[in-house]
Amino acid sequence: MPTWLKVLIVTLITGIPAFLLESHGPLGSFWAPSPDFPEASGIEVPLFILLGLAEATAFGLGVSFLIFGYRWLKGLGQITRGWVVAAYMSIGWMLVNWWPHDSLHAHNGL
Repeated sequence: MPTWLKVLIVTLITGIPAFLLESHGPLGSFWAPSPDFPEASGIEVPLFILLGLAEATAFGLGVSFLIFGYRWLKGLGQITRGWVVAAYMSIGWMLVNWWPHDSLHAHNGL
C-alpha cells in the first residue's frame, strides 16, 4: 500500500472522530462549552464549522505524521539525530495541538 494512502486512512480515522468530539461537535459533551462562553450566531456558525474542520484535519495529519514522519525526516540527509527528533516533535505538536487547544478554550470559558 502506498504511503500516501496510509496517511489518508490514518488522517480520516483520527480526523473524523476529532471533528465529532470537538467542544461544539455533536459528541463533544466531554468538554462542552462553558455557560459564560458566547454563542455563535449568523455567519459565525459556518465559519466555526470550517475552523473545526481545519483543526480536525490538522489533528489527523499530525497523528499521521507522528506515525509515518520520523522515517521521512531521518532520510533527509546529513542531520544529527537530535535535530531530527526536535523537528519531529515540533511538527507533530504544531499539527496535533490545535484541536484540544481550542476545545479547552471553549470549555474553560473566557
